[in-house]
Amino acid sequence: MQFDIEDKLILNIIQPNPTEIDLNFGLDLLTHPLDWEYIYDVLTMHQVGPLFYRGLKKRNIESLVPGKVTNRLKQGYFENIARNTFMMDELARIIEKYHEEDIDCIVLKGLALANTIYPEIGLREIRDIDLLVKKENIADAEHIMAETDYVSTRSQEEQEYFLVKYHHLAPFIHTKKSTVVEIHWNITNRFDFDINKF
Repeated sequence: MQFDIEDKLILNIIQPNPTEIDLNFGLDLLTHPLDWEYIYDVLTMHQVGPLFYRGLKKRNIESLVPGKVTNRLKQGYFENIARNTFMMDELARIIEKYHEEDIDCIVLKGLALANTIYPEIGLREIRDIDLLVKKENIADAEHIMAETDYVSTRSQEEQEYFLVKYHHLAPFIHTKKSTVVEIHWNITNRFDFDINKF
């Protein structure tokens, strides 16, 4: 696969633990004419803008990037920290309700990774909260969503269709905060996977 110089720069800068060779290669890439709009668009599309900004900061090379781009990345980085912190607080509120009702659940994807894989909460872009419950607890989960001020984005009939067709319900949205929660009872419906063993 052939990478453009801009793609090479992105891959270089988002590395969490660059070697001396990586650092020098990144500096060399920055000396070339670069399409910064393309870089910003790719960072946005792949949701790695915060990682790129952190990489620039960690290497102390923000001055080598056009100020307009740095400012956009910086703003996105801090907005992401604020959003993820808010989402983490909202997750804690929801999980507490599950515990009160003695319903087992597992946090999936974004927020689970933001706290375990990434060194900072603001490095993973998160759009919703994903929870895994046992299929027999779906009705309880829907009840908890209602008690925590979430409403389904679909009608009851459509939710029943989701129960048959998919491995998660249609998203729930908070009535005031616009936070989105997805309730899963499996991690895929593409092949037979025993979630209870998982």
